Amino acid sequence: MWNRIHLCTNKPMLYQVSSRDTPCLEQTLELNAIPLTTLLTQKSIIISTDDGLLTWYRVEQPLENPDNTIEDSMAIHLLDQVDYEYDFFENKAKATGEGEDAARYPAAYIKYSRSYSQILLGTQNGMLGKLAIVAEKQDEEEEEQGYGNQDKQKKTLDVPLTLLGRFHTAPISGIRELNDSTQFMTISEDHTIGIWETTTQQQLSITSTNDRPVSLAVNSTGMAAFIGTEGGAFLVYDVSNRYKPRLVKQIRFFEEYIPLDLLSTSLNGEAILLSSTSSDKVFVTSQKASKDYTIFGFIQMVGIIHSISFLQKDNALWVGGILSNNLLQVCKLPTERQENRMVPIPDDKTLTTYRKVDPGTNRIMTSALTTRIFVTGDDKYLKQYDSWPIDTYDNLDWRKHAPQPNDEYISHSIGTSCVHFSLGQKKMATGGKDGLVIVRDPTNVRSLKEFQTHSVVGGGVSVLAMSEHQPVFYVAGVDGSILVVSIDDS
Repeated sequence: MWNRIHLCTNKPMLYQVSSRDTPCLEQTLELNAIPLTTLLTQKSIIISTDDGLLTWYRVEQPLENPDNTIEDSMAIHLLDQVDYEYDFFENKAKATGEGEDAARYPAAYIKYSRSYSQILLGTQNGMLGKLAIVAEKQDEEEEEQGYGNQDKQKKTLDVPLTLLGRFHTAPISGIRELNDSTQFMTISEDHTIGIWETTTQQQLSITSTNDRPVSLAVNSTGMAAFIGTEGGAFLVYDVSNRYKPRLVKQIRFFEEYIPLDLLSTSLNGEAILLSSTSSDKVFVTSQKASKDYTIFGFIQMVGIIHSISFLQKDNALWVGGILSNNLLQVCKLPTERQENRMVPIPDDKTLTTYRKVDPGTNRIMTSALTTRIFVTGDDKYLKQYDSWPIDTYDNLDWRKHAPQPNDEYISHSIGTSCVHFSLGQKKMATGGKDGLVIVRDPTNVRSLKEFQTHSVVGGGVSVLAMSEHQPVFYVAGVDGSILVVSIDDS
């Protein structure tokens, strides 16, 4: 209304600037520490500073003209008079039980709830909390007497800080449902792992990792989570206690430090595929703790891997991979540990076959309901192959174009970023940089539903997961937001 802006800089000073026709500095307020953010009410301006204090400075609002017009000269006046003070560090320590040596993050974001009955506070490390402090209103009597002339002693507020959790502060790189519960798990580029309860929209736990997590999968029981890191480590967490995930195993598969950013678990609870978009190897391990996550061996692909997926044929598990040389490679998985795990699993065991695919193809998706193979890439189409690849590597004709798919479907307008399949729902879904999630029936792919979940400006969809037991999907955006979306509008 008054067209004034309050600026926080790296100096212990708050600046008030007019944003009317000719912007100019109107007023400064000297502070005891560097300001981070402000919140204006009718009586006060609340300033959060880097020393952990929230301070209520009085403000004097101008009186409107009798005809309700506003003159350019009318300005809010910041008074060097403190009414209230709140020690955020002290109250956060009480709420978390942290000691004095814990990292201190002041409130960097503050905002009133819609009812103006609570203040929401956020820190730069993702901590979110709330204070039950009602915004004061200026009544008519105070306006007539002149609020700025009423001196009163500063009061220290003793209001408990309610912590809502520590939330992700960077893009989310993985999301998965934890079996048949209403809980799900996320990993983020901010080096954290989160577990959430859908029904209450509450965070159950947050766990920090030394290395940035880049891929996520869970076992068939929902009691173990598998995480690949940027440095190539494979981490196994026991998540049977959702409030205290416990790291139980750590393995390295590559000699060099490359991201282990491709993880997939089989629906039958038997195997895990592990690979990297910087490698030409796919490692196969057991999914079971009772077998100590035994490493069966590795499959040598003939190109750098873009994506991998489990396939099913004749009651046996296979792996399909889209490669950098525009090939789809399909291999049968081993059912027992190889004697020499330093050499690739031989071709006579993997029964490897190939098919050429269109340039730009980078994702594969399959359905346990059919033997169809779906691929997508830069050309914005979802392509369907009904037949299994049959060529050996030596029989590939590199002079010819890739064979035509059996069908093509219009997909995401600016690229597909993630795919997922649910056997329980008999649905498959794709997420795109356009912010859309498209849910399809793999037996009738033209039957689809579109959901606009994230904005294009924010980067669109980063990861998604279809629920196996409920008509919902979980989706996260590049902007760090998480949504749980009903498919059947229930």
